[in-house]
Amino acid sequence: MSQSPCGARCPNPRAVHDVPIPVRCTVCQSPCGARCANPRAPSNNFNQRETPEAREKMRVEMEEKEEQRVKKAKKAMEGMEKERKKWQKSLSNLKVVCGIVVVGLVHKTAAVLCLAALIYYVFASELAGILAKPDGGDEVSVIPGMAMTYLYEPTADGGVKEAGAIPTHAPSHRLMTTTDNRYAS
Repeated sequence: MSQSPCGARCPNPRAVHDVPIPVRCTVCQSPCGARCANPRAPSNNFNQRETPEAREKMRVEMEEKEEQRVKKAKKAMEGMEKERKKWQKSLSNLKVVCGIVVVGLVHKTAAVLCLAALIYYVFASELAGILAKPDGGDEVSVIPGMAMTYLYEPTADGGVKEAGAIPTHAPSHRLMTTTDNRYAS
């Protein structure tokens, strides 16, 4: 038996390991064609993306990409919806103006009154849109540890008096109380 390059014994005694033969060892790629029994031979892990660690990393990357794609698509859909509503409102106002023109052909006073009502409606709706609070504008921020800390001092007659009430914006180990149950800890 001859020796293969990876150190295993080749079962084919006539194999010449310097001459390339189409049939090769599946582990060490020696030209004898037999499977190498050497435990120190390369383990055929040429595709490193298929290892469990690489698969997990690739899964996390794909989830992040998908999350970014969904956020981008959602933002684009919100923008398109805003534009659609704006155009729909403009087209409905244009239809009303066309109706007022038709009414103006028959009765000018009625057309002027309708036009005044349309102008009032447009200005009122635009001002209401400008003065409205943005979405989520009235939400109260709930931060862990946001409460009041009360300090007391002893008095000469053995009692205590309040020395101060300090708002706390960081987690504290002292007893904290508040009038709002969302901040109670």
